[in-house]
Amino acid sequence: IIAKVREEKQKQEYEDTLARLYIYADVTFRKILTPSQRRTLKNNLINLSQRIMVFEPVESHSSSHVTSLDLNHFGWNIGQRMKIPGCKPRQQNTEIAQFLKESFICTFENSELKTIATKLSYEDGKFTLPKVKIDEELRAHVFPGTEDLPDKTD
Repeated sequence: IIAKVREEKQKQEYEDTLARLYIYADVTFRKILTPSQRRTLKNNLINLSQRIMVFEPVESHSSSHVTSLDLNHFGWNIGQRMKIPGCKPRQQNTEIAQFLKESFICTFENSELKTIATKLSYEDGKFTLPKVKIDEELRAHVFPGTEDLPDKTD
């Protein structure tokens, strides 16, 4: 009985974490992506959390407000919290890289998976979306230049 209670608690904690990640993604990209693109991003996150490595493209074009390093940090922030079950850290970075490359096809069209995986935590280069330590609250990011823009619509 104790093991079952512990398992249920862990499952609920994981579901709560995923819900926070969906909100983080939705609010962070609401001025960059349309509602349907954000739904696709959420579905891709669901697939990633279940290790279903099939992702639909989210972008129809690159955004001038978001760099590849911003997206790398987004992936790092997601991956650090998701802790994909049964996935070793190096393998998880590769899966996060695949998620990013296939979701943000325009931004990463000339990038190799290995390169994306190794740059998830890079601090050198142009970016505004910070890496957030695992013990810190994950807050939605507002990309510079989007502060006064309306939310994207379909």
